[in-house]
Amino acid sequence: MTVKQSRLHQFFTWFDAVDDKVFHHKAALIILFGMLLALPSVFAGLFADDYSQALLAQQWFLPGTAELVPQPDTATIANLFTFVTPEIERRAQLINYSLLPWWTAKDLSMVFFRPLAELSHLFDYGVLKLPELMHLHSLLWYALVLLVLSLVFKRLLPTHLSLLALLFFVVDSTHAFTLAWLANRNALMALLFSLVALLAMDEYTKTQKYRYLTLLVISVFSAFLSAEAGIVSGVLLLAYALFYRANSSTVKQVIMPLLLAFMVFIIWFYFYQTQGFGASGNKAYYADPLAESAYYLENFPTRFLLAMSMLFNLLPFHFNPQWQTFSWLCGLLIFIALMMFTQRRNKPYLYFSAVLIVLSIIPIASAEMQERNLLFANVGASIFLADIAYCMFHYLKSQKSVGHYCAKAALYTVLIWHLVLSAVLFLPMSYAPALLAAPANKTVFALNDFVKSNKASNPHNQMIFTVGMPMFTSAFVIPMQVYSANNSQLLPKTWMSLSSNPHVELEWLNTEREAPLSFTLRTQTSLFSGPDTLLRDVLIEPFEVGEVLKLAAGQLTIIELSDKGEVLAIRLDLPNGVKKADVGVYRWKNSPNIHFEALE
Repeated sequence: MTVKQSRLHQFFTWFDAVDDKVFHHKAALIILFGMLLALPSVFAGLFADDYSQALLAQQWFLPGTAELVPQPDTATIANLFTFVTPEIERRAQLINYSLLPWWTAKDLSMVFFRPLAELSHLFDYGVLKLPELMHLHSLLWYALVLLVLSLVFKRLLPTHLSLLALLFFVVDSTHAFTLAWLANRNALMALLFSLVALLAMDEYTKTQKYRYLTLLVISVFSAFLSAEAGIVSGVLLLAYALFYRANSSTVKQVIMPLLLAFMVFIIWFYFYQTQGFGASGNKAYYADPLAESAYYLENFPTRFLLAMSMLFNLLPFHFNPQWQTFSWLCGLLIFIALMMFTQRRNKPYLYFSAVLIVLSIIPIASAEMQERNLLFANVGASIFLADIAYCMFHYLKSQKSVGHYCAKAALYTVLIWHLVLSAVLFLPMSYAPALLAAPANKTVFALNDFVKSNKASNPHNQMIFTVGMPMFTSAFVIPMQVYSANNSQLLPKTWMSLSSNPHVELEWLNTEREAPLSFTLRTQTSLFSGPDTLLRDVLIEPFEVGEVLKLAAGQLTIIELSDKGEVLAIRLDLPNGVKKADVGVYRWKNSPNIHFEALE
């Protein structure tokens, strides 16, 4: 046996736990390692929706606080997950501060029922207050997830696999961003309660003690009240029933937990639907699997294959549209290989993992696939990776042959790819929100400097229109400005992004004192493209020449479209009484530093 083989043998031998004490000791070391990898998230700060939620939390604690945007009357605690609603006045104000782009689909609605997640964020903004403490709060939930997951793996997997599967999950960089973004804590909470429900079901089938049924019902309810992803708790319980408790002596013991979990789902689903929760109005952004089944089924195969590729392939091919076909092909090959491996091995934990992966992807395939939504599927993927690694390790004990060297190369690839490189990638990914928020942060400073320098006007009368700023930057500038520096005194009357394309021409149509001000914006390509089209798909909801939108900043009219239906020119008629000195159209530039350049 060579030195390298000896080290490899020592590596796999470490994961063998001879008794419970050794197992818990080693599991604690792995969990500690996972927490160290996640430490950069403590300094990730607030990002995107965090700022809007922070302002809403302030209003909840101080009812007299002025609202940036009118809040609807919903069956939530503080509207922290109420993003878009049909109310005309509220939508107009969202557009007025670029919280929504003006081209958003008319019927888009995004309102989610996550009361337990809301309570956790109210605790953040009302008690903890410092972003670092809020992230430590998220790390506490993550630590609980890892702790309970270690117990689940100990019960469901062979001894030699449980710790290795836990390590594969801990270093999986695909859920680093989920952990680092405060507003995504709901996914961690849903996973934690779902795993507790699984432990409760396992204990009940062994002891038939009703207190575990009570714990199961409470846990499933809690999962649903944390996030819509709680629906996957039923997937966990069903997969467990099918592959761990399917023999005739335990059928009756299994039916009761499943029926109770199903009753919880029915209660939650009825309330969710009757109270108008969910996302609708733009199936390109979110397709309801029931109401828009044809569109959902049409897109499910490619989204499923993309999810498979993202679960097992660290290379970010999915970020580049030109590599989409390659990502789908990778996903297809991975799926076929996993199914063949599962059938050949014929182990209950692999069937459990396969069902968990497939069924957990079904609900999230209603929207464009994102790594942060793969948390439940990561559990199944880590089991597969651990078993594949062990199979290849044991194959190396056979006589040296071509197959031996292939298995050795494959094993080192899996270990380096999914343990070493993924762990290294976890560190920057857990700090990613801070990096992504940097353009909006710098824009806030540029906006404040600009408003202060404009001596000719009262800041509250200024109407600032921008071009060239990406939607995911412009949307968070005003909430960030108001919350971070308490700069509501510098809040302009309007902060509205008219185009994410910087290459536009401005023409003032009427500057006479007696008449309302008007101007047009024109471009040769499109006023917005790429990710900025996410909230309206022109193939599904096309624009029309002459289409009019009544906004808080005036009346916007589409005056020219391309052959592809892209918006090339718009006209904005400002309200009566607006002075030319209070209106400006500016190009957002991020080189060499972020600043505004007036369009003439």
